[in-house]
Amino acid sequence: MNIGDPDAPLLQTSVLCFAAGVGWALLAVLAIWLGSTRLSPRVPQGQVWALWRRRRTLWFLAILMGGIAAWLTADQVIQRIALRELFWISRPGIVLSAGRLGAGTGYLLVLGIATLVPAVRRAREAKGRGRD
Repeated sequence: MNIGDPDAPLLQTSVLCFAAGVGWALLAVLAIWLGSTRLSPRVPQGQVWALWRRRRTLWFLAILMGGIAAWLTADQVIQRIALRELFWISRPGIVLSAGRLGAGTGYLLVLGIATLVPAVRRAREAKGRGRD
């Protein structure tokens, strides 16, 4: 029990939930990439993110399962860290929203980076080819 700083468990919960969201998103991205490049019909390795329509079901399942796992992990982290403090037991709504927001933010951040970086790279390459 941390009497000196009652906000410490909330901060710990948020950071750990963010890390859990990042971890599950990395696993979802890895599942999408491996499934697209290893299972038939195979997508060329440099075109996984551009040709997502060929593997819609894989994308949907990987993103859905990763999101559910991040949500459940956040709930477990919240129960094990923040809801053991007497100060936060009486405020479960605040803790739940902070933890789930952290998990969702980490999850969407990684998915956004994984999809936007290749798109920006393709746009720059197309723009460079247009100048030649």
